[in-house]
Amino acid sequence: MYAQNGGDLCSQINGLVCNGTEYFGNKNEVEGRCSRDVEMLRLIGQYLCDKGLNSAYAQLSKESGVSLEHDDATELRHATLEGRWND
Repeated sequence: MYAQNGGDLCSQINGLVCNGTEYFGNKNEVEGRCSRDVEMLRLIGQYLCDKGLNSAYAQLSKESGVSLEHDDATELRHATLEGRWND
């Protein structure tokens, strides 16, 4: 698959979170990406999760180091669902 600029799209992709399971890649890899790239990876990851392609999502997340949501948002959601109101 090729990106609009003629580059290989697969070589530009890298990582995310799915079905309550988080996958974390190398955070240093994420730091070098522009916000547009990170959002695109999150969008692709969301699509993969929605279609039930969890192993594809896990690999994307592992390689990119990008998760679908910020760590703080994940912790807040877990605390709320578990009734940990003081956290």
